[in-house]
Amino acid sequence: MPVNNTSPSAASIKKFMEEDRIFILRDSGNAYEMRNAKLDGEEIICDLQKLTGLKTSTSPKGKINYRYKPSRPESEIKKQVHIFVANQIIRGVEGSMTIPISSIYKVEELKFNKGKTTREHVGIALGVTVGIGLLLVALSQMVVFTVM
Repeated sequence: MPVNNTSPSAASIKKFMEEDRIFILRDSGNAYEMRNAKLDGEEIICDLQKLTGLKTSTSPKGKINYRYKPSRPESEIKKQVHIFVANQIIRGVEGSMTIPISSIYKVEELKFNKGKTTREHVGIALGVTVGIGLLLVALSQMVVFTVM
C-alpha cells in the first residue's frame, strides 16, 4: 500500500483528526493505536493500545511495505496515519499518554493507489486480448495449411 510522507506539525495532525483518521503510533519495534486522540497546542493527548498483526518490510529501493492480517477491513487500513517517534518517548507504556509534536520525526498517510490498479487491469486485459488474437491467427493458418 503506498504512503505519503507528511511533515509533522500541529496543522497536519489537526487535518487528519478532522478527517476522522486512525492514528498508529510507531517506534522501532512496536505499534499502538492512538484512541481518543486530541490536540492540545503542540501536544497530542491519547490512550494507547498495543497492536498486533502489523508487519512491515522494506523493499530493495527502501520503500516500506505494510502487511496486515486479512481480518482487518481494507477501509480501516486506508484511514490510517502512522506517526513515528523515538523509542524513549513510548517506553512500552499502554494507557493515557501525552506526545509532544516535536518528538515526531515522520508521519505517513496510507493511500490507495487507484490509478496504478486501473492501469494494471487495463494492461492485463489488453495483453490477454492480444494473446488470444495471435493464437486465433496462428490456429487459422494451421487450418489453411492442413486443408491444402
